[in-house]
Amino acid sequence: IMVLKEEAEKLRKSLEELKLDHEAYHLLYSKVFHPGGLPTHLLSEVVNLMEEYVNRYLRLFGVDVKMKFKLNVSGNQQRIDILTYSGGYQRRIETFSGGEQTLMGLAVRLSIGRLLAEVYSTRQRPQFLIIDEGFGPLDRDLRERVVDALKKLYEAGEYSQIVVISHHEDVKNHPAFRTIIRISKDADGRSHVTIL
Repeated sequence: IMVLKEEAEKLRKSLEELKLDHEAYHLLYSKVFHPGGLPTHLLSEVVNLMEEYVNRYLRLFGVDVKMKFKLNVSGNQQRIDILTYSGGYQRRIETFSGGEQTLMGLAVRLSIGRLLAEVYSTRQRPQFLIIDEGFGPLDRDLRERVVDALKKLYEAGEYSQIVVISHHEDVKNHPAFRTIIRISKDADGRSHVTIL
């Protein structure tokens, strides 16, 4: 009887270990190795970080807009919905002015650039930013806010150099820019560079 009791105790311990193993394998299967597991979790982390960066940039631009990124998973399909808010109310993106939409797009592009730099830069992310005619339909006030925001990014050390290409005189002459490079063409069509 003693031997049977010892054998029963060994079997009970073995059964408990097998149950723990089963739970661990089930967890790995259901949370990591199924189609929506780890990739979805990682995507969710990136989406949350993206939302944080976008809203940080929008605050820097001084606009009353907040964006929410919502990851929807259905089977093997994943979709990111973007919700926009102003004054605490949800609004369709089409109801915002062209300037506000441009600022939202710029905030998204800056955020994507930052995320890509963080993911793919093994040592240090690139410290420069180039914006080529990124002011689109912005009015003078919004252009001023964007330039001020870019100056804050520079001062905060997010970028050590920011290059802005623009035809807007108020942008070109903004005191935030230390160096202005003007390119002009002569009568023969040759370009000339002047550094101010």
